[in-house]
Amino acid sequence: MYSYLSGIQAEASPLGIAVAFAAVVIMPLLWYEKKRIGHATNCLPLTIDAIESVTCFLMSVALLASLLINYLWKIAWVDYAATVAILTFVGKEALESVSEMREAKSSSTER
Repeated sequence: MYSYLSGIQAEASPLGIAVAFAAVVIMPLLWYEKKRIGHATNCLPLTIDAIESVTCFLMSVALLASLLINYLWKIAWVDYAATVAILTFVGKEALESVSEMREAKSSSTER
């Protein structure tokens, strides 16, 4: 928000693009392995953590896309669009998690 109001614009760099690309490649592998091991060991926290890796993957895709667009075509406002997309996704996931926790809590107290 500060950068938007102050007019500071992010600059895409080859290093930033490389880091974002690495995250896009690594996060699906982490998701798969965490999910596989979580199910094999019946470890619910690890299975839940696998979903966080999917969230990180989707955020990395948005980041990589905005960095590439900014780097190749010098369209700086795309960073703000990517931020809105990421925040929308994370907000939706947070609301769903809170809803699921409330449902689980109410079903456990009804027993």
